Amino acid sequence: MTKEKAKYILREIKSIKRYSMIIAGFDVDLKRIHDEIETLQMPTCPNANTGPAIQNHKDKYTLVNSLLSDEIDYMNEREEFMNLKVKAEHYYVKLKLVCESLDLISFADDFISGVKENELKTKYGYANPYKKMIDLIMKSEEKRHV
Repeated sequence: MTKEKAKYILREIKSIKRYSMIIAGFDVDLKRIHDEIETLQMPTCPNANTGPAIQNHKDKYTLVNSLLSDEIDYMNEREEFMNLKVKAEHYYVKLKLVCESLDLISFADDFISGVKENELKTKYGYANPYKKMIDLIMKSEEKRHV
């Protein structure tokens, strides 16, 4: 494995939290779209002034179809981010399997969660925590090929 590949894997592992937030955003958007579709499909009374102001059934179907199209697009994008997250989590699991001690696992967790480099140096005694993580990732990928 090259160092560039190890750096890519590290970026992916560090992106797990971001992927989770993006997926949660899609979930909120999908819920909103679902609620809008449900509201549009409910029967409305022209004199009650409740629900959306739609002039005819053609307008209603056009809006619903547009929302359904948006929903499909969001679902596809959400699926892409889910796949990225699963892949990154897989890398993280492989990394943890290589760690021989709880101290090394704790170091990896702290590094991934964004603990500052100086704190990592002090707590774990590594002169270059970034290099140590790259070495661990390279080791995890080597184990896969053995």
